[in-house]
Amino acid sequence: MQKAILVGPCQENKNRKLSYSHDTLVIFIDGGLKHQKTQFKKATNWLSIGDQDSASFKPQIKLKKKKNESDLFHALRLLPKNISLVETYGLFPELKNEGRFDHRLFNLGELYRVSQNTGMMFLLNDHQILLPAGEHSLDIKGEFSLVSFKPTKIKITGKVKYPLKKPTLIDMLSSRTLSNKGAGQMVLQSNHPLLLMTILAPDRRI
Repeated sequence: MQKAILVGPCQENKNRKLSYSHDTLVIFIDGGLKHQKTQFKKATNWLSIGDQDSASFKPQIKLKKKKNESDLFHALRLLPKNISLVETYGLFPELKNEGRFDHRLFNLGELYRVSQNTGMMFLLNDHQILLPAGEHSLDIKGEFSLVSFKPTKIKITGKVKYPLKKPTLIDMLSSRTLSNKGAGQMVLQSNHPLLLMTILAPDRRI
């Protein structure tokens, strides 16, 4: 599985650890460059892009400050077509550290469209994954929610408290898939990307 990492400017959980090889593509988005010499000092295959409105660092690809799209919008277009998994760092911090909730919503929208068009999976942080359309075998122990961004047919089977044994149309942002509970292996099918959110202890990952 080919992987890339998108790095934004936000503060991250100090216990969070990322796995990457020296040649993993890392894209620093504007103020995300501040993490280059700490979390990503071993990365050799990296580039930076931004309009420099949240950092004093000069990015390699300089964007205009007066534009109609976010820096993330432009950064996503630098991802090679062979990438199947993208991990983000400094883009989806803990809510207590969220400075601009509107940015969070728009970031989700940008990632959703890329996932819809390419089938990429986005690991946002230690407890949120944007899953592409299709079938996914997951091992989840504990509470989780599924967020749909458009009417989506969802099927959930396996060790889960509230299964959907037949493909069921779930409306946009419906609470029908709120606070489910997994007890091990489950299979999730959907015809559009879904945001999977788990409620986990700080030292556990999906």
